[in-house]
Amino acid sequence: VSSTVNCGIYVFSAPEIFQEIGVILESPRPEKDDDLHRLTNEYTSMLDSTSKGAGKWKKDRQASVQQPKLGMPEVFSALAEKKVLYAFESKGFWEVLKNPACSLKFSKLFLSVMGSELAHARARLKGGPEIVGNVYIHPDAVVHPSAKIGCNVTIESGAVIGAGVRIKDCIILNDVEVLPNACLVNSIVGWGSTIGPWARIQGSDDYDAKMGVTILAQNVSVGPRVVVLSSIILPHKEIKSSVSHEIVL
Repeated sequence: VSSTVNCGIYVFSAPEIFQEIGVILESPRPEKDDDLHRLTNEYTSMLDSTSKGAGKWKKDRQASVQQPKLGMPEVFSALAEKKVLYAFESKGFWEVLKNPACSLKFSKLFLSVMGSELAHARARLKGGPEIVGNVYIHPDAVVHPSAKIGCNVTIESGAVIGAGVRIKDCIILNDVEVLPNACLVNSIVGWGSTIGPWARIQGSDDYDAKMGVTILAQNVSVGPRVVVLSSIILPHKEIKSSVSHEIVL
């Protein structure tokens, strides 16, 4: 068994691939398809004598049999026979992003490869913040020396992290403001959002759960001392009271 996986990313030249699909559609049916067509005719002939609805079934079924089955495996096989199908073997890591919450899983993997030497070096030069594990902090982000960041945290450009803030297993996108003493765990905070002082934004580490990781979309405002647990907040919402396992539209 090969350890190489098909990650489902394909690059084609548009005219050529459509020409190849046309050739496959026009090609004669394999012998097994002819046998299936013959058996279908025999079966519908039998139904004609026993069922009033057989006529419609016969028409629909014959149409489906006559239409060649065409999927990516058939196209790939045809391209491989012509020796015009190539594979790029990546030596890097690979992860499936099935939903937005999986971004945290990917970020954790990426940070494990990239490391956090730069974040640690900047923290030493500025006298803080405290860095735990793998962390990325954009050079344009401002993080208070008394904050504690990590592990598995990404803080993007323009973000401002206040005094006493605790962030763990999170992605903080551009221009987010986290006010003093807020706590964020297992969450993704969207562009331009504001987290009030002493607020708590927390999700679970179940990346596949529908209501696991907490996600704040763009320009969300969370008030002081508000708790948001395993919820999804849509853009431009102001959260003034605590929510748990909700989708705020």
